Amino acid sequence: MVHGRTRDESAQLAPLIMRVSDVLRPNVLRLSETMAPIATRMGMTTATEAEVRSGMFDMLISLGGDGTMLEAARMVGSSGTPILGVNLGRLGFLTAASAERLDEALACVKAGTCRTELRGLVSLDTDEGLFGDSNFALNELSVHKSTSAAMTVVEAYLNGRYLSTYWADGLIVSTPTGSTGYSLSAGGPIVAPESRQLIITPIAPHNLNVRPLVIPDNVELELRLRPSGMDVLVALDSRSMAVSDHTVLRLRRAPFSIGLVRLPDDDYFKTLRDKLMWGRDLRN
Repeated sequence: MVHGRTRDESAQLAPLIMRVSDVLRPNVLRLSETMAPIATRMGMTTATEAEVRSGMFDMLISLGGDGTMLEAARMVGSSGTPILGVNLGRLGFLTAASAERLDEALACVKAGTCRTELRGLVSLDTDEGLFGDSNFALNELSVHKSTSAAMTVVEAYLNGRYLSTYWADGLIVSTPTGSTGYSLSAGGPIVAPESRQLIITPIAPHNLNVRPLVIPDNVELELRLRPSGMDVLVALDSRSMAVSDHTVLRLRRAPFSIGLVRLPDDDYFKTLRDKLMWGRDLRN
């Protein structure tokens, strides 16, 4: 199945979809519901999210950037369907190949020479059942203040034992995969994706002695929002909702992983060097 975000992007996506169809034929090719306008014009069928979650597809091909990859991860959920990301955006840290390498990536898929990396997720449990059956994130959970004048106060507990109180604009709990995303921009460390850890990173903390903290992912991290009379925003990757200030967030590693398809020459630390420009002299 092919997934992409469309705002009438058929001029860019349609040729790529046809290339996928030509290479992978005679396998059945369907498009995600988000691509219904393109599917209609190209005479293709779409797949519902329930079908994607059922595990009926051998692979999901994501055409877009990291945001599209995060949405693809939400769609496949615990189905075990691996995701091949083709970058059409700027950074594309989660994707396996650029659009220029699409044919190479498809040949790798067809020959069975690609490998799949399993990436851990963070899951959220609340009494209110926030985010329904999509209560997990590949990159991070974040808590934000809802107004510019407000400040969030979050009490953190590890397996029921008090850890610390964060006075800040917000708080990020990142997976190793997400350590190169929002958490990194807030000053968090980069953690290798195979590590079994979570990273707690405050956003603009008001107590300057607070620093990011790496914890094992086999514990339960409980975040208690201290009442302030105002709602706060809770986000799982790119999905967010306002919650009351007495909500309790319970976080742990999700009981399933997401498989990211990688090309044979793919190397995480090479990606760091190429996309984050590690070791380059940028003074000239």
